[in-house]
Amino acid sequence: MVDYKPLPFEEAIKLFKDKVVLTPALYKKLIAEVKQRAFSVSGIMEADILNDIYDEVLRGLKDGIAFEEFKKTLMPKVEDAWKGSAPYRLDTIFRTNIQSMYQAGQYKQQMEVVEERPYWQYVAVMDSRTRPSHAAMNGKVFPADDPFWDRNYPPNGFNCRCTVRTLSERELSREGLKISKIKTDIADAGFDFNPGKAAYEPDLSKYPSWLREKING
Repeated sequence: MVDYKPLPFEEAIKLFKDKVVLTPALYKKLIAEVKQRAFSVSGIMEADILNDIYDEVLRGLKDGIAFEEFKKTLMPKVEDAWKGSAPYRLDTIFRTNIQSMYQAGQYKQQMEVVEERPYWQYVAVMDSRTRPSHAAMNGKVFPADDPFWDRNYPPNGFNCRCTVRTLSERELSREGLKISKIKTDIADAGFDFNPGKAAYEPDLSKYPSWLREKING
């Protein structure tokens, strides 16, 4: 289980507030990288319910509410649309969105100290729920500007709990760590981009004009 931070993570909150709520039909038209700036939920067409789900995820980021509270609030609104799969789908929405926002916010913080801490280490949880491909990358170190991070910065799939640790030159030497030469793409389809880079350094040429207008107000 992911242990979310008990206090608000301002970078994550701001990033989520900047998302544009879209119907599934519009959301599907976006490439994966651009979807980082949008919010939608498959199978939910009603704008009011989409906004309710968005508001509860935001509350999870701001107030640190537990999943059970998130589920209790939203179950009556989504169970007709999703029937028996509602609890599972709500769990995925909650955990994936919050993890993605935390990782994007963390990326911003890491880039602010990248000159002092220029090496990044992939960290997997390493328990029975960890994907074998993610476990295989655990502990591997790459420079912060290595292209590996453009496609494999966590989360790398639904309910991925991996994260990234920064290292200074001194820490690298003290811990006896070496730069890895093994670079295997592990991200699932739809997660093969860096959520922080897509959010804070977006390539607006990839955005449809209607979404650029929404983002720019």
